[in-house]
This record gives sequence, structure tokens and C-alpha cells, in this order.
Amino acid sequence: MLRSTGPLQWTLAVFLSILLWIVAIDNRKFKVNARLPVDITVTSPSLIVLNDPVADSVDVIFEGFGTNVLLDQISGYPVSVAVKLNVDERESDLPVTVSEALSERNVVFRGKPFRELKPSAFSPSIMVATVDRRIGRTIPFSVRTAFGVPGRYYWVESPVENIEIEGAASVVEELDSIPTEPIPHDSGTVTVSLVPPRGVLEIVPGRLSIRLIPPVPVVHRLERHRLTGIE
Repeated sequence: MLRSTGPLQWTLAVFLSILLWIVAIDNRKFKVNARLPVDITVTSPSLIVLNDPVADSVDVIFEGFGTNVLLDQISGYPVSVAVKLNVDERESDLPVTVSEALSERNVVFRGKPFRELKPSAFSPSIMVATVDRRIGRTIPFSVRTAFGVPGRYYWVESPVENIEIEGAASVVEELDSIPTEPIPHDSGTVTVSLVPPRGVLEIVPGRLSIRLIPPVPVVHRLERHRLTGIE
């Protein structure tokens, strides 16, 4: 004959189950994997990071024991890996390639940082970047067309003749112009963006109003031959 379980016995059974679960949890190692974006900056405002890092994200493994692992994940979570490169702006041998081994201090959290969970591995474990001096220049823009006839064969109408750029010295010093995005055939007056090469951070203005005018009849014939194949 089955006997009914009283409230006290039921409560005791639940308490013992929870206690056994906590004991088991406290002796178990947990691993939490996170893929985090990388943010690389340099301490001096007169310097810039020239190239992209070796990776745009990092896989981080966090490890910890016990119920505090659960509390860690409730109170906060990692959002990125931040690397601040310390390069002397008086460095004469710029651009220079620098590296930094990743550690717990590079992990940025939203909310409270983990207390029990600690990063045990980073992949990649080292960030490598090139740092250069930041300079500005005034240079012209160049027109790119989307129909085969080079932009240099056209007269260009635009309220702007030159643009201001800022970026890595080793890149900016070698530029003679910044190209536009391709301009379609017979587009009239259009507003187009400028396309900066890697290493150029700022362009002012970034968009231009441009009208292309064929200067001589031969350009019309070149366009016609290009678009229709008719001589």
C-alpha cells in the first residue's frame, strides 16, 4: 500500500536534490566560448593604425567552476576585445609594426566583468598592426566612368576643384588624386562619392556634384562604338 508523502518529506527531498546539484556544480569546470570583435587604437591622436589587424574577431574561451559561473553570465557579458597600442609619436622610424599578446585586461564587458569565469585562451592570441603618422593634404579628385571612356577625355563641371584628406603619411604622401565612384553614361549632373584607398581616414567633402561634358566629337564616336559597336 502506497503512503502519501507529507509536505515536510517533499520539502526535504527538494532541498536534498538542490544541495546535491550545487555540490555537483561546484566541482565541475565550465567552458564558455565567445567570438568577439576587435577594436585596435593607438594612444597618440597624431598616429593612426594603418592596416587592418590580423583578424577582425577573436575567439575567447572562458573557464570557471561552480554556481558563480551562472551568476557571471547573468550580471554581464563580454562585447569586444580592445587593444590600445602604445607608440611614441616622436618615433622616427614610422610606419612601424607592433604587436600585443592578448590577456584578460583586453576583454571589454557590458555590465559587470566576469568574476569566476577567466579567459584561458585567445585565437589568435597576438594582435599585429602597423602604426603610422597622421597627416593631411589638399589634392584634386579624379573621375572614373562606368562606360569604358576614361574620365580624362571629359571636361568636368563641379563646384569643387580640390579635396582635403587625412590619413597615414606613407599613403597620403603618395597620392596624386582620389577617384570618384564610376559615373554612368549620359548621367547629366550627378552626386557621387569619393573612394578612398586604405589608409585614408577622412575626405572633405566626401561627395561631389559632377557633370561630364564630352570635349570633342571623337569622344561621341568612342562612346557610340563602345556602347553599340557602330563605326
